[in-house]
Amino acid sequence: MKTVSKLVCIAGLVGLATTASAQVYTYNYTFNVPTDEQSIPDGDPNGTVHFGFVDPNKLPAGYTLDIDKFIVRLDIEGDPLAGNGDLYAYLRSPDGQKIAYLLNRPGMPLNNGVGYQDNGLDVRIYDGKDDSNHIGVNGQPVAFTDIHNYQDDRLYYDKDVPNPDQVTGIFKSDGRTIDPQSTPGLYSGATRDKTMSVFQGINPAGNWSLFIADITAGGSAKLVSWGLDFVPIPEPQEYAVAIGAGLIAFGIYRRRMLKSA
Repeated sequence: MKTVSKLVCIAGLVGLATTASAQVYTYNYTFNVPTDEQSIPDGDPNGTVHFGFVDPNKLPAGYTLDIDKFIVRLDIEGDPLAGNGDLYAYLRSPDGQKIAYLLNRPGMPLNNGVGYQDNGLDVRIYDGKDDSNHIGVNGQPVAFTDIHNYQDDRLYYDKDVPNPDQVTGIFKSDGRTIDPQSTPGLYSGATRDKTMSVFQGINPAGNWSLFIADITAGGSAKLVSWGLDFVPIPEPQEYAVAIGAGLIAFGIYRRRMLKSA
């Protein structure tokens, strides 16, 4: 896997600071062998679909998903001839009724209508509350940036250092439903009406499906792994989102649960 050269190396472990009884369930859907099965077809809007199962037997009766305690992880290995502005991805709920747009050609319509040209993403997508553990220069909690505009996030992205291999960090979902083959200029007015908030209150058990496509020809990115993290046991306490340093080895993730003091 390529190394990170341009970013603050915070590999976004998002946890919940609740009580010692809180538990985070992590579901990893990882490709262990580098075959064409994980390649994202180049220049093909039909893309590929990948399924990830959430075991209903591990959920309490009547459990529903809380968007403040739900994270989607994406590890996409880039290609020198392709940029992240080529990528389009959405997540569909197990009942097939809800869709959240995770990526819709990040950076469009910048760079002459091709979007950001960084190579690859290793990110956590989180649409819950802002990070009360980190206070910005304005005295307010750090607000996570919409992934479509990740180069504007100074917490993770340093524009003064060239050519990162992978972009890392915690970002909000894209949410833009605009056709990824639309005229680039239309992205400027596109609305974010399908973020991960559409999953609030659903039963997360069953098969989730991830659709991912490389819209523009040139280079071939690979989906290394993706995953879901959520807290299956509702907790009454207020929580704080915490960012911890982490390492990724061969696309297999390990999560660490954060406990309150």
